[in-house]
Amino acid sequence: MQSAMMDLSQSKSRNLSASSNSSPPSDSNAENILRLLCRWPGCHHRGPQSEVELSAHAVREHPLDFARLGQLRAQVACVRAIEARLAEERLRLMDMARHLRDCLAEKQAKNREFYNRSDTRPPFTYASLIRQAIIESINRQLTLNEIYIWFQRNFAFFRRNEATWKNAVRHNLSLHKCFTRVENVKGAVWTVDDSEFHRRRLQRGPGVLHSSSSHSETSAAIQRQRSLSPATLAGCGGSQTADVDSSLVDKEEVSMQYKQELK
Repeated sequence: MQSAMMDLSQSKSRNLSASSNSSPPSDSNAENILRLLCRWPGCHHRGPQSEVELSAHAVREHPLDFARLGQLRAQVACVRAIEARLAEERLRLMDMARHLRDCLAEKQAKNREFYNRSDTRPPFTYASLIRQAIIESINRQLTLNEIYIWFQRNFAFFRRNEATWKNAVRHNLSLHKCFTRVENVKGAVWTVDDSEFHRRRLQRGPGVLHSSSSHSETSAAIQRQRSLSPATLAGCGGSQTADVDSSLVDKEEVSMQYKQELK
């Protein structure tokens, strides 16, 4: 009976040991394993279990001789070539981005002229248009009536249906936290917090047009907005950042769509 119990106990201990060995390694264990791998070109030795053993393996298997020095020089040349290629590709990217920005500035100027002449609804949210009106002003602040004037001066669509879109402008001014009403000698002016504006756009994403117009009109506007970049107005008068940004690709798609409308 005693021998049977001892056999059962030994069996359990073997099972526990096997299960612990078969458990997936933790992140720290994985990092240790990678650090202890011999990275010498052509060496696939995975035996070392400690840094001491790895060092002994390197001394034994990769002694300092002309062949090893040749491999070292080849690796140095490889790294330098990759770094040079990376620098070249970075310059290429900057040149492409600069060219794209120049093209966009020209196209957006033409598109603005198109919407100034054509009685076509501009494919921008009211919030984007209000922001653009404010940042184009001298003091970056406008009264409500000055915002109305900017809308009518720049877009033929807003020279009619005043009751509808003016109500939408007032609604957006009170709805978005990026717009602030400030009292001064002129009465009340509106300012815009650009960081809050872009933060909210990133959170919500493109595709929302706040309006008090009919449901069908709003749905159509939302559908148009979904196919456009939220930063389309960035080149219409405000300052442009010099950073290489993936939004340039989105802006190019928008400009291509506008070009089709102009035809």
